[in-house]
Amino acid sequence: MMTPRDLFLGIVVLTLCWAGSTDMLIRCVNYVLENEDAVVPIQAGQVWQPETKFGQLTGAVRAAEPLNLTGVDRHHIYLR
Repeated sequence: MMTPRDLFLGIVVLTLCWAGSTDMLIRCVNYVLENEDAVVPIQAGQVWQPETKFGQLTGAVRAAEPLNLTGVDRHHIYLR
């Protein structure tokens, strides 16, 4: 049985290393609270690709938005 202290410490640890959005963190915490035998993976096995320079912009970037212009698994980035 998880004590309130265990739950608090678990949430603190999750927030320190969480790589998702806050809504996903809330869903994860609710999942752990609702399932006594809950399992939360600690590593997704994903890695970042090396940095690639595509060009140089003048001025400041105010926003960066991902776009899927083709409808398939190919994404673009829109900078403004």
